[in-house]
Order: sequence, then structure tokens, then C-alpha cells
Amino acid sequence: MTAFHTISSAPHRAMTDNPFAMNAEDLYTAVISALKWRQKNGRIALYCDNAAYEFITQNHLAKIWDEVYNT
Repeated sequence: MTAFHTISSAPHRAMTDNPFAMNAEDLYTAVISALKWRQKNGRIALYCDNAAYEFITQNHLAKIWDEVYNT
């Protein structure tokens, strides 16, 4: 079974005009969750909007998930 994560920049954009970024706690939670899922259960994909996709790729985090989709 393939699991999935979603990251939306919409709440961030509603509160500020600053570029999208994840705080450390949210980022660590997503990364640890994805890695643990892969270790115990198999594949995991990430679905995200454009701003989140840019953040993930610019910070070299895409390899955490098996697939990353920019929706």
C-alpha cells in the first residue's frame, strides 16, 4: 500500500507574504513520518502545491519520499 503526505502552502500564504517555509517541528515530523513509513510499510508519496514543491526541492528533501507530485 502506498501512503501519502500532503503539504499545502495556502495557510502560510493567507497569513504572510513571505516565501513558504516549514518550521523545524513540522519539517521533522514530516520527514520522520515518511522515513518510518518506508521502513515499516513501503512506498510513500508527497502531494504538494507549487510553493511547497519549490521548498522541498530547493532544500534537497524530495528523496525522503518515493515520489513528489506538484499539484
